[in-house]
Amino acid sequence: MAEEQQQKTGRFEDQVSALRETMEAPPGGFTRTHAITLVMVGLVVALGLGWLFLRDTEPKSIPIQIMPFESAGLSQDESWQLVATEQALIAYLEASGQLRLERVDTALKAPENSAADWRMSGHLSRNSEGGLLLRVELQSLSNEYTSFAADVPGMPENLNDIAMRAASQVYAWSGQNLLSEPEIILARAEMPVSANALRYLSEGRAAFAVQDDRAAIDAFERAAKLAGPHPLIYNELARAWERLGYRPRAIETAEIAYENRDQLSRQRQLEIEAQYFRLNHDWKHEQEVWLALKSFHPDALDYRLALTEAYLRGSDIESAEQTINEMKAMPAPMGEDLRIDLIEAEFWYQNGHFEEGRAAAERALDKARESGEAALLGEAILQLVDFMHEDNEALLEEAERIFLTLGNHARLAEVYGEQGKLKRISGELESAEMLYTRAISLARDIGDEANVATLQNGFSIVYDLMGRQTDSLQLKQNLAAYFEERGVFNRFAILKENIGISYFKLGRLAEAEAIFKDVLPLFEEVDDAIGVAWSPYHISRIRSRQGRIDEAQALADQALINSEENPEGDLAGNTGFEQAHLMFFRGELEQAIEKFEAVKERYLSYENTIGVAEADLMLARIYLRLGRLDAANQAVTDAITVFDADALPNYQIDARTVKLDLVYKQDRSGMSEVCQEISDRIEGMEFQEFVLRAETRLVLCDVTLNGTDLGRATSRLADIRQRAAELGLFEPVLHTHLIEVWIGNQLGDEETKTRAVRAARELVVDNNVSLIGYLDL
Repeated sequence: MAEEQQQKTGRFEDQVSALRETMEAPPGGFTRTHAITLVMVGLVVALGLGWLFLRDTEPKSIPIQIMPFESAGLSQDESWQLVATEQALIAYLEASGQLRLERVDTALKAPENSAADWRMSGHLSRNSEGGLLLRVELQSLSNEYTSFAADVPGMPENLNDIAMRAASQVYAWSGQNLLSEPEIILARAEMPVSANALRYLSEGRAAFAVQDDRAAIDAFERAAKLAGPHPLIYNELARAWERLGYRPRAIETAEIAYENRDQLSRQRQLEIEAQYFRLNHDWKHEQEVWLALKSFHPDALDYRLALTEAYLRGSDIESAEQTINEMKAMPAPMGEDLRIDLIEAEFWYQNGHFEEGRAAAERALDKARESGEAALLGEAILQLVDFMHEDNEALLEEAERIFLTLGNHARLAEVYGEQGKLKRISGELESAEMLYTRAISLARDIGDEANVATLQNGFSIVYDLMGRQTDSLQLKQNLAAYFEERGVFNRFAILKENIGISYFKLGRLAEAEAIFKDVLPLFEEVDDAIGVAWSPYHISRIRSRQGRIDEAQALADQALINSEENPEGDLAGNTGFEQAHLMFFRGELEQAIEKFEAVKERYLSYENTIGVAEADLMLARIYLRLGRLDAANQAVTDAITVFDADALPNYQIDARTVKLDLVYKQDRSGMSEVCQEISDRIEGMEFQEFVLRAETRLVLCDVTLNGTDLGRATSRLADIRQRAAELGLFEPVLHTHLIEVWIGNQLGDEETKTRAVRAARELVVDNNVSLIGYLDL
């Protein structure tokens, strides 16, 4: 038996050696002799390799790595022929399911530890008779001395035929069955019959590959006019429209592809179905399709990336993480592809892991700069700015230039939204409003509903700062319904949290607390660590406004612990502000000063001017209680300067409340101006904590400036007290008593003063709130 096997080996090696000399000599044109030679080559090599691959009665699935094809002698107008020939050849190689293809974008991206047994490359050139010559080479990845090559001639109008003959050669080399007639029909269905349609399809694919989506769309539409409802043309067109953000057009073209997909191979049908389900927000079916494609083509990175995106859209965090880890474990350079870093950054962002997300985004940015791929560089910038990079402004200007050049309106809208966010944080609300409006208008023009929703969420915060709490709440509620309806529960949870913040500002503390408690399990379900980390902070603020200081302190302490692992949104800084606020309530005034100064420095470090002004306002209130009026004047003046410059009506009125306390104690000649400023601004204000405090001061204004009698004044204060109590707002209730003390003292009414002092002390006795400085008249 061993001797017989040795004889077979010897005969086969002789055959291959003899054939290689013939195959490597490029023929001039395609003659009948060449055709016979090619057929004979295929038959003889197939017989030899039938033994080499130890085939039994059933063919084995052979993994082959496909390198990008090259060309020579083709003009720019003829370059599409290379793309078309390569795509057609791949269609024939995929049609039977006997070969498992691993496609490589560039030679530099060839995996180091590929699972493939063979590597195939191709080279298309002009021959001496004006025709084309496709040279196909197959190299063993386990034995450098084993390789095969053949030249397949043909004419430009017969690219499909060239591709089919080249595919037959590869099937023969790999010892597989030649294509059956039904398989040939499936492969041919991928290519338009019209040569010009094939040209435009190929040109569109080439443009799409380099992110020139406008040129791609133009080419695909020309192909569609010539080829009719060809499913692959319309699927490519849908992909290009989607990437530019034109979702309605993408859906329209995807539906044509979906309705006409039946004549294609199952692989191509599944790709079309995945695109169709994604555009129609059917995340579950999209996931199932990508999972099937990934299972049959485990080496295809694009399928894994698409599957991960589908998992994230459907809030399947656990599956997304698993798929990301699988991609990272793929052989280099596939496992190092910057698109994996991009999607990993998005995964960490959605899960609230700041440091990991920022690290992934920075890796993507570095790789994008090195690769020179502009579109991916823009994507990396947008991903990185989500993590509040210190160079956000310059990075966004760079991204704007990139997407303007590419004509990508969807990404431009995202850039303008991020720029609006920066302006919002720095307190430039008019600029923020302009940028958000521009972004939303652009996203609406292209029908990008998801982006409109995301941008409106940011815009709702601008409404908050402008004092338009009801408008903000309505917008957030609409957006929450939008995301809940589409099953995007991670976004839905964030919107619910923001609705709770609106309720808090409207003084609806019970509703706010219910929202924050209801949304916590949802944050836990979607594994949003940021949402979970912020939960005790939100409840702490409610407790402090209710006067439940000890409970508020315990919750704030927990929030600070949470911020160590989840610092996003500056949880530590915001919690520090609340801790200082609690010190203010307890009468720990010197410690509160130290804490607020530290918070100011933190806010200054990332140009949070509104936060700095809020801290100044609290410092002014502390200095007033300590009798340090000059320091109070400086702090409140600094705060008013910022709030007026940034047109922040809620804060403008609260700052003037503190300013009125100062002039009342220091120089009442300035009261008239401050009282008028409060009166002018209070109408329409909705931030109830601020409004109720301001109303108590207007009572003081009327008594001091207009001689309003004591009875009317105490009646108005009682009305304010009742409304504050119904809302559960402790401090405005306390302020009604304090103002009554001041009025009683001013009018010399000891009974009123004594009654008000007693009421104030009874109010704070069980709340660990100190009256230090309040009663020093």
